[in-house]
Amino acid sequence: MKTLMASLLLILGWAGSGLAADNYESTESGNTLLAKCVGPPETQLVCAGYTAGIYDMINFLETTGAVAKLHCFPSGITRLQIHDVVVRYLQDHPEQRRAGAAALVRDALQEAWPCRR
Repeated sequence: MKTLMASLLLILGWAGSGLAADNYESTESGNTLLAKCVGPPETQLVCAGYTAGIYDMINFLETTGAVAKLHCFPSGITRLQIHDVVVRYLQDHPEQRRAGAAALVRDALQEAWPCRR
């Protein structure tokens, strides 16, 4: 479990926001994720699972204090909201879509729901 959490922390690059260009190997890029998110229903389910998984991991790590709290998610957030935020971010930032999808999902969520300092 510790290895899994350490790997996720490295992938998500918790140094700060706007790090979509994080250099890590990923099986999913922003381009492939966007294609799934706007594709046929069966690939949209893959997108929903992927983005909800990233959201859940961010929320878990921040809530437990494992990492600094950078996202302030509203209560009752839905998979559809997460999907819409990620799709809009990927469409608005085509220059970043070659980066790993996990970092892009992180950045999309932080842009939509940042914690005010």
